[in-house]
Amino acid sequence: EFNLKKVVVKSGSAAIIRAAGVTLAGGEAVALDGELEEKRESVGNREDRFSGTIKFYDTKKGFGYVALDVPLADVAEAKVSREEVLGGEAIPLAQGMAIEFGLYRNKKGNVCTSDVTMPGGETISRDAAEGRQYLGNKRYTGSVQWFSVKNGIGFIIPDHFNSLPKVAQQKSTEAAQRVADKSQQEVFEGLMFHRRDKTDPASRLGEGSKVSFNVFVDLRNAGATNVTEA
Repeated sequence: EFNLKKVVVKSGSAAIIRAAGVTLAGGEAVALDGELEEKRESVGNREDRFSGTIKFYDTKKGFGYVALDVPLADVAEAKVSREEVLGGEAIPLAQGMAIEFGLYRNKKGNVCTSDVTMPGGETISRDAAEGRQYLGNKRYTGSVQWFSVKNGIGFIIPDHFNSLPKVAQQKSTEAAQRVADKSQQEVFEGLMFHRRDKTDPASRLGEGSKVSFNVFVDLRNAGATNVTEA
């Protein structure tokens, strides 16, 4: 299994498509080629697993650092690279998130993580990484304020904001305040949504479209899922 990544090789005129986040069917890690393994200097035994918490991780650039729960003699932190995160997509690893991993030294002698998973070895899902909580099966209604076809993301203004679960109201208000503080513009309280959140692919979700949806919250925001035209 794999994702596709567009890589621009000449601005405005040429690009190539590469496979990214490659795993065996079902998400299991692909065993590294023996030659590559030999080039890696393992920290401890090859089978050793370590635990730690994310110090920071830049999802766009695909790297960050993890602080070891139990520092080794000369290792307190290690680099985390997107290619080693067993999740099958560009997973956002939040600061303070607990993970499990192997350790090795690269050619420059820097300590890096390998086969990064959730504690216990479970593949990292986007829901787990974002700290998602789905707030029941109740359906709500609202209108699409905007929707980007290119990015597959949009914003919904609920018909009755106060009817949303209290935690969703709070998350939405906090997110709107962060954006307002940054942009110095008025921001409406509402819910973000994305095609990947089981949005009906046949829906024409233009500005003003009436929709119904379920609600979730994550570490930073409130969102809509199972979005369909009302």
